[in-house]
Amino acid sequence: MNTESILKTRAVKARLKSTLLAALAGSLLLSPTASIAAPMFLGYAAGDATSTDVTLWTRAVDTSAPAAIQLFAQLTTDQTFNTGVFNFLVTTVATNDYTVKVQVTQLQPSTRYYYRFTDGVNTTGIGTFKTAPAPNAAAPVRFAFSGDNDGLTLATRCMRMPVH
Repeated sequence: MNTESILKTRAVKARLKSTLLAALAGSLLLSPTASIAAPMFLGYAAGDATSTDVTLWTRAVDTSAPAAIQLFAQLTTDQTFNTGVFNFLVTTVATNDYTVKVQVTQLQPSTRYYYRFTDGVNTTGIGTFKTAPAPNAAAPVRFAFSGDNDGLTLATRCMRMPVH
């Protein structure tokens, strides 16, 4: 199989998986045992990105009635979320302070991805990350060090400067 055929096969499988997961989530969210919640999302993040995987995180809790909440982590390369959306069903739990982590694997190197979390009604903002280049790829590297967390230091401005 050539690369184009493999990518098309993966896209079809991904769409089928997303459709099945959406149907499953609909049945779970409408089942009598599922909690009907109005979660407040208290942040979302992507971290530990490599050339092929990333960890997505959020915290969601219904402050009026804290309970486990079923969510979807959604991931795509389309910033409008109209095509190629992968859905990962996750559940918040009290023992983790209503946070969830999703380890996403089999990503493409040097690729911009967009993600968000949703319960089907409420949705976080859209986050983005870029996977690292492939391990054997020649790519420029920049290093910066900062103890500043508000982005106002020289190191943060230097990280945003173009590479020559």
